[in-house]
Amino acid sequence: HASVEVRIKDLNDNPPVFAQSISQLTMFETSVLGSEVGLVSATDDDSGINAEVTYSILGGDGTFAIDATSGQITTMKVVDRETRDSYRLTVMAMDNGDPPLSSTTVVSISVLDMNDNAPVFVMFGNASISEATEVGHELFTVKAIDEDLGLAGMIEYKFFSGDYSAFGLDSTTGQVSLAVPLDYEQNSEYVFTIKASDQAANGLF
Repeated sequence: HASVEVRIKDLNDNPPVFAQSISQLTMFETSVLGSEVGLVSATDDDSGINAEVTYSILGGDGTFAIDATSGQITTMKVVDRETRDSYRLTVMAMDNGDPPLSSTTVVSISVLDMNDNAPVFVMFGNASISEATEVGHELFTVKAIDEDLGLAGMIEYKFFSGDYSAFGLDSTTGQVSLAVPLDYEQNSEYVFTIKASDQAANGLF
C-alpha cells in the first residue's frame, strides 16, 4: 500500500468581519493630538496572510486616523465640542489575500464636554444716578455667556474689586441695585469690577 498526503491550500474566501456594523464611541473634547478615542476590530476566518487585516478610514476630514494594524483610532486635529459634537466615520478592514477581501463598519463618535471655555461678558454696566435714588433701585444688569454645558456653563456673578460698598449684586442674574443711601458730598463716583465665574469644579472666569 502507499501513503498519500494531500495538503489543502487556503483560498481567500472569507472577508474580514467586524463584531458590530455600527460602533458607538465617546470621547472628551481635546486639543492634544494623538489622543486615543477607541478601538475597532475585525476577524478573518482564513489563515496565514489571508487572515491578516489592515484598517483604514474611508473619506473623512482628517480629524481622526486609525492604526492600520491595531485598529486604534486617534485624533489628528483639535476636537472641540462647541464646534462639533459628533462624528461619523466609515472604517474598512481589508485582508492581505490575492485578491484582497474587505468589509466596512460605521464608527459613531460622540464628543463630551470639558470646561474649556471661560465666561465672556456681552453686557456691561454704567449708570448716572441722583443721590436721592431710593435703596433697592435697579441700576443695570451685566451679562456673560459660557458655551460649556451643565455646571460648566452656569454663571455666578460676584464683586471682584473697587468700591462697591453702596451696591448689591444678584449672583444669578447679574443685576446691580442700590444697597444704601447715597451722599454726593461724601462720594461722587464709584468704580468697581464684577467677576463672572462658571460653577464647574475647576471654575473659569
